[in-house]
Amino acid sequence: MSQTEEPRGLDRRAFLQLIGVAGLAAVVPTAAQALAAPAPAVPASPAPVITPQPAAPATPGDADKGPSEEAKALAAILRKRFPERLTDKQWDDVTNDLDGRLASGKRLSATKLANGDEPDMTFKA
Repeated sequence: MSQTEEPRGLDRRAFLQLIGVAGLAAVVPTAAQALAAPAPAVPASPAPVITPQPAAPATPGDADKGPSEEAKALAAILRKRFPERLTDKQWDDVTNDLDGRLASGKRLSATKLANGDEPDMTFKA
């Protein structure tokens, strides 16, 4: 007795391969046309003019004043939490660095944005 093989329907693997090939067949002509077509001329728009904000005027007493109380408080918290990690000179550097970062944050918060200001980058998901 010889077995005759009956025609089977598509199994899952063959079906998914067929769907993948069909999807590629739909995309390839469109991509080829897009690559062959000349790019439309985009009129050059003038670059937005950015006016730098003047830095806070430095007064002679600013250098002698030292770090702010807020920076000192944050450094004291860190010093209490990690007492043996740094030397006194390094703790002074940390306090000054914290003061600079707090001042930068205040300057950034003081910058007012117009309604038409857009982010510097495009977000894509």
